[in-house]
Amino acid sequence: MSRFGFTAHAESDIEGLTRYLQGLPVIPARRIWRQIQEAIANIASFPYHAPVDSSLSHVAHYNVHRLVCGDYLLFYHPGEPFPIILGVLHGKRDIGSIMLRRLR
Repeated sequence: MSRFGFTAHAESDIEGLTRYLQGLPVIPARRIWRQIQEAIANIASFPYHAPVDSSLSHVAHYNVHRLVCGDYLLFYHPGEPFPIILGVLHGKRDIGSIMLRRLR
């Protein structure tokens, strides 16, 4: 069984995404949610398949991977014994600033 964890920031991102999806029509909301779930399952099963974000890794002092999932970006650390999701952010947000603040 593949496992993963979330930082408090990532949990907050998921809560915000859930609230946003509740305002959408059912079909697109389900599609987006399914894509996010599948991306997280892939991270749990294959934690090293997404590219490393070198600028965020430099700040964090550990490898931060970036996975594109539709309009969203998932940031995570492969971690031991399981990957840790660091952020789930819409691509139109100020990704660099948000993630840099979180990783400092």
